[in-house]
Amino acid sequence: MRPLIILFCLLLSACVNQLAQMSSKMINVQMGMNEQEIVQVMGSPTSVSAAENLKIYNYKLYTTASSAVADGRPEDFYIIFNDGVVSSYGGVEALNALRDI
Repeated sequence: MRPLIILFCLLLSACVNQLAQMSSKMINVQMGMNEQEIVQVMGSPTSVSAAENLKIYNYKLYTTASSAVADGRPEDFYIIFNDGVVSSYGGVEALNALRDI
């Protein structure tokens, strides 16, 4: 029983560490950053979409303890570039901001 408790604590610790790293990455994203700066902060995106002067980076991130531990599903985090610089970022609301561009 004791090895099982130790294993659980190690797994929980790893999840908390990953959440802290993701939160610190997202905090460093700022309007006006270019693509190279974003990749330095966030790493490579999960996927990239583009149309005309817009480019959208999609990241799959565990942003809450429940998404990392309970359901195991990451959340979408979008970074939208307009003419090569960040014009919007966040969850689905960032995509909704495209209507204003």
